[in-house]
Amino acid sequence: MNVLFVCNGNVARSQIAEAMFNHLSDQHQAVSAGTAVRQLDVEGQTLKAHSEDPNAPATPVIVLGLMKEKGFDISSHTRNQVTPEMVDTADRVILMLGRVPPKDFLAKSEKTEIWNISDPVRTSQESTAITLDEVTARVQALVEDLG
Repeated sequence: MNVLFVCNGNVARSQIAEAMFNHLSDQHQAVSAGTAVRQLDVEGQTLKAHSEDPNAPATPVIVLGLMKEKGFDISSHTRNQVTPEMVDTADRVILMLGRVPPKDFLAKSEKTEIWNISDPVRTSQESTAITLDEVTARVQALVEDLG
């Protein structure tokens, strides 16, 4: 099964979910993307490059640090814009959207499931850690459900 995790900027929630899912599952594969990546003009940017941008919020630095504490180096992961083709090739699409409404092709897809997980952008390390734990718990339950 191919799972597509989608959030707004493809910096935190969906990147965490992709890394955790691929670590926990031997039989299934996940990728991640964001709804606002092209709008932000950051498509293909690595999380490391984003974390080094002095104009960027602290979120990527926090996410990279928290993931490293858990044994994951996601600094080379790139930010991807979600596309209709990505949705078409996925067997399951998990949306973790905050303030950005989903594109029509996401909202209308029968593969779409919504996880109500807050966007940690511009929040504290403690809030981001809570989000990471929530994403991890949801991903663990999904992997167990898929077998």
